[in-house]
Amino acid sequence: TCALPISHLAANEPARALEASRKAVQLNPTAHAARLHLVQAMLGSGDKAGAKAELAKIEDSALSADLKHLREKLTQQL
Repeated sequence: TCALPISHLAANEPARALEASRKAVQLNPTAHAARLHLVQAMLGSGDKAGAKAELAKIEDSALSADLKHLREKLTQQL
């Protein structure tokens, strides 16, 4: 389910990516990958404040190396 929002971003459909990402986080609020994809979708739609708030909910200690790298990349975009 996490690949769906990314495909919408790649297809330049930020509204659909945002909607799909929100649903993924609602279904599994502890899935850090889904939350990071939500941050990506928020940035794609121009919602930097929302993206920053979502990033604050993610604990670095719970992330894999790949997800930490993605989190750092997203943080730089804020």
